[in-house]
Amino acid sequence: MPPTHSQLIHDRSRGSFRSVYSDLAREARHIDAAVDRIRLSGIDLAYEELASVQELRVLITEINAATLKFEAEAMLADPERSQNLRVVMRLLAEERLRVRCAPLLDWAPNFSVFVDGQGRCDLLLGVHWFQIPYPSRGPALAVVYRGGQADGVRARFQEMWDLAHDIGPALRGVFEAAERAT
Repeated sequence: MPPTHSQLIHDRSRGSFRSVYSDLAREARHIDAAVDRIRLSGIDLAYEELASVQELRVLITEINAATLKFEAEAMLADPERSQNLRVVMRLLAEERLRVRCAPLLDWAPNFSVFVDGQGRCDLLLGVHWFQIPYPSRGPALAVVYRGGQADGVRARFQEMWDLAHDIGPALRGVFEAAERAT
């Protein structure tokens, strides 16, 4: 088994969740993320940070189209936040971002598996929130496990992915409607 090392991320650590996620994404060719629901306002990655990513698969348990459209409209109306949503829309259009919903599945906690060009897997386990402050008053914790057994988590992700339903076309429709409304 290859050696592993870990890194703890918390709401007061030097390296923020966003900076750690960005560093992992820059090295990755594939990212598999399992999160309980989409929080558009919490997404904050530049398109360039995902330049090496050929495939970004996001698995969610819960989605509300009306809430998503409202949040998308608010983001598009805000010049400082609109770019974050436009990155998501661009990745969907390029079919590099794929999103599926699995309402009958559940997992805890949220996680992302990053696979580099050599097939090495890193695991980010815990809170997936890019913005500061975090939405809770208590500690927000995540940990990165580099190498080791993360490939087993990716196999489990694949099992869940196979049971989920593609919502990419629906997301594109919601975002296009939000653009027309703004």
